[in-house]
Amino acid sequence: MDGYERVEIKPEIQLIANESIKVFLISVIIGVISNVSLNGINVKFSLYGVVIFIVLYSIGIVMHEIIHALCFRYYSRINWDNIKFGFHKQYLCPYVHCKVSVENRFMGVVLILPTIITGVFPWIFGIINGSYILIVVGALLISGGVGDFAMYNQLRRFPKASLVHDFENDIGCEVYIKK
Repeated sequence: MDGYERVEIKPEIQLIANESIKVFLISVIIGVISNVSLNGINVKFSLYGVVIFIVLYSIGIVMHEIIHALCFRYYSRINWDNIKFGFHKQYLCPYVHCKVSVENRFMGVVLILPTIITGVFPWIFGIINGSYILIVVGALLISGGVGDFAMYNQLRRFPKASLVHDFENDIGCEVYIKK
């Protein structure tokens, strides 16, 4: 793009994976301690609970990506034709790709809101209501958002008017800064 400086952002997958594990463990530990202090020890294990866990976690993953798409569409005002859902086979994770550049000022909401809605809210609700299933599902979805937080943290250093263009087949993006 003429008149723009291009900067590539490509997070280190191994670092994100390590941080994700740490975030998961910390979230579970805090959630369990909080739950026990608020509700006492109320552990119940059943096949029904395992099924509910799998269903809630699966729904959470799908909803996380749908919220990314909704943020691109309604917050960033991107047409549906320019939003693509996919699955990274190499990283074993779903993704939403925006085919056009988006102003950096929108990226905070696009990147962070899905983790808050699908991870933080269920985690807090699980603590308040004494549900270990929601605590663990929330913790997994919070840890799954670590890559989004890493991208947001890197994008914060660029001007809000910069253009962010998502990589279609890889994790990361290009930032175009007006010269």
